[in-house]
Amino acid sequence: MGRVDDVIQLCCYLISNEEIQPTMASSVGAVGTVTSMAGAGAMAFGPVGLLVGGMVGTVLTCMRSKDDVKSLPQNLMDLSDQEKEDLYNHLRHVLRNLQWRDFADLFSQVLKQSSLKQQILRALIQYFKMM
Repeated sequence: MGRVDDVIQLCCYLISNEEIQPTMASSVGAVGTVTSMAGAGAMAFGPVGLLVGGMVGTVLTCMRSKDDVKSLPQNLMDLSDQEKEDLYNHLRHVLRNLQWRDFADLFSQVLKQSSLKQQILRALIQYFKMM
């Protein structure tokens, strides 16, 4: 495994052990669907229609987006080789003072320094925001 793979594997581990949730790009659409269905139900059937419309909109949204959401570690593993290289380059400034032989060595060094771990996570979040 090369240095890029070591860093990607480290990022996957750090993300999977933090309470970082991926944001759904379709959130706005989901809210629109639920709101539209609830509004239509309310106009047609009053308060009961509001409840039923909201529930139907929620179920439709869940069915439509259930396969769209991946975990962040899965998103990292699905990056192209070029994107992994870009992420590695983005994180190099945080890792600049580290010398490691393999993933286990890198992993050990990062876990010993909680501030470094937090810097890596911040840089990783920043990278995904730029994408």
